[in-house]
Amino acid sequence: MQISRKKSGSQGKLKLDKGLSDALRDYARERWPVGTAKLCAREWDLTVTEGRGIVEGTASKTTVEKCIKRAGLLFGIRLLEEVTGECLADIFREIRGNYDSDTQRVGALVGDLLAIPASRGPHAVHASLPDPDRRRSGDRRLAAR
Repeated sequence: MQISRKKSGSQGKLKLDKGLSDALRDYARERWPVGTAKLCAREWDLTVTEGRGIVEGTASKTTVEKCIKRAGLLFGIRLLEEVTGECLADIFREIRGNYDSDTQRVGALVGDLLAIPASRGPHAVHASLPDPDRRRSGDRRLAAR
């Protein structure tokens, strides 16, 4: 696993400084600037005490899991993006780039195979391989047969 530094901000803190409960707190405060704890509790079917924990950034693992389960996978991914500083779209682009380069290599190999003249016959690729039944001049075991 690679630990990356924040790309923004002058303090240079590690991304690990922000946890899921912090990301949930920031989201809730931005979405509901007033009455945040009660609105969190109402939105995610939590107790008011759990809602207060979200506002304070001290939400338990169970509370965070409840919020993600009730808000959905996309919400959970957005929280994780906030925690890690990575964007899922960037990760997909990187993966696609790896597949694209592999596809290009395979395409080049197929092109090379197609460039073999048809006059050499269907076994032209195998013709360049050594014949396993043919004796080698320096192999005494085969010569003794």
